[in-house]
Amino acid sequence: RVTLKDVARQANVHVTTVSLALRGHPGISAPTRARISAIATGLGYQRDPVLMALTSRRTGVHLPRRTQRMAFLTNHPDRAAIYGAPHMRYFFEGARRQAEAMGYSCDLLFVSETHLSSSMLEARLHDAECEGIIIGAFNIPGETITLDWSRYAIVKIDSRFMEPAVVVVANDQMQAVRLAYGRLYELGYRRIGMAVGLYDEAATRDLYAAGCLIEQAGVPPAERIPPLHFAYEERVQDVLPNLRSWVREHGVQVVISNWSEILPMAMATGLRVPDELACVCLCLSDPDPLVAGVVQNHLAVGRQAAEVLALALKVGQRGISPCPPAVYIAGHWQNGASAPPVR
Repeated sequence: RVTLKDVARQANVHVTTVSLALRGHPGISAPTRARISAIATGLGYQRDPVLMALTSRRTGVHLPRRTQRMAFLTNHPDRAAIYGAPHMRYFFEGARRQAEAMGYSCDLLFVSETHLSSSMLEARLHDAECEGIIIGAFNIPGETITLDWSRYAIVKIDSRFMEPAVVVVANDQMQAVRLAYGRLYELGYRRIGMAVGLYDEAATRDLYAAGCLIEQAGVPPAERIPPLHFAYEERVQDVLPNLRSWVREHGVQVVISNWSEILPMAMATGLRVPDELACVCLCLSDPDPLVAGVVQNHLAVGRQAAEVLALALKVGQRGISPCPPAVYIAGHWQNGASAPPVR
């Protein structure tokens, strides 16, 4: 190991001069500091962090602190796509704000065929000395990532369909469905139908279906309407025929859905909204007087993910847990013109 004495011998100065120069002491001239620093680098000298801490405590010198980093990973194509999807924007903003409040930076990294592959991501994280990862609500089907998970503290927002098995922070979708059913019963609705995507069920481990089944267990069989599931990668215009026939076949009085476009979709069925078909959105990002539904606290989900990750980093928790917990953030009901009280 190269010592201060080795550097002092090479620079032909006293060892105290070397120590002061390498700490940037103003009592040593700039040219001398630069010459000694170059000699130390050439010899491969590395400062002892324990000794630095003891010296700084004794002399009152404040050592520069390196900002620790978190990475928010997404397989959305670009920043415009993130900020064009309100829930994703709030997820990231919540995580970023909480990370900064706790002394971390939070970098937004895009993982896709046109951006970072798994190997490129591993190198990027290594270069940035980043050991904390938030897997941020990945789209499916889409790219997956394979890293040496033992090196990282990891939290997922949704994304329960993909590895690794780690702590999950998510909106409480089962609570949202049950809340919607309860409020609609209070408003006088009886023939309530749920329409969600298979993608959304996979991302949440069937929490929508679970909420629906629990609520339907307490009503007469004649009022139990089978859920309508939209196929993977179906667009709004693709699902309209199935939605229209499902509503007519089962006499649906009000449709609840996590799709934010449910109001124009209901109107496109040809039925008068809300007189013939009311509609409720389970995933409102912001209050909207035109749409009844559940306002989800996406910002709190992002904040909670960053807080859980920061705790894991501080206690040295890395890798995959055999029994990963889940944290669910509840939403709240909002009345709206799309589902008025039944007359």
